[in-house]
Amino acid sequence: MDPRIHRTQFAAQAASLADQFQLALVGYRVGAHRAEMTAPEASTAGGVQALQHIRLVPPPNDKGGHVYVVGNANRIGRVAELRSLEYIDRVSLERFGERSGFDPGQYAAFIAAAAQFLENFGLTVSHATRAVSLRPAAPTTSAPRSNMILALVVVWSLALLAIGVAVGVAMHGRH
Repeated sequence: MDPRIHRTQFAAQAASLADQFQLALVGYRVGAHRAEMTAPEASTAGGVQALQHIRLVPPPNDKGGHVYVVGNANRIGRVAELRSLEYIDRVSLERFGERSGFDPGQYAAFIAAAAQFLENFGLTVSHATRAVSLRPAAPTTSAPRSNMILALVVVWSLALLAIGVAVGVAMHGRH
């Protein structure tokens, strides 16, 4: 049975957008990679899960080829984001240990065509130029500081205890 029969309204719209994206951009290759847009299987949970990834995928016979997520579209939110080649290369370096190797001219032509397609569907397209690091943040150096604060609290507590004992002894000696 065709899985499209059971799709919700939002999922059907997303699938239609993905199908039309593939058809419109079939002529735009970036190296051996072709463009595709993901589509939900059956439901987007009322549009909550409406984000569709725009990817460049290697040919099926290229088992070692990498898939690059180059943007996303959200038809419900009417927004899309496309990523610069510098962005893709930074992510590729972190994830795969090498740059994408994409030709800048081919990539720019693909991004321009993808932006035009998305705008024709009424989406506002933004261009992301800076990738956020995928690596976990370096541990902070707050542990030594918290140890120092703990030491100060202990010293102050001992000092207050000593003062309290001294006052108590002095008061007891007067009676």
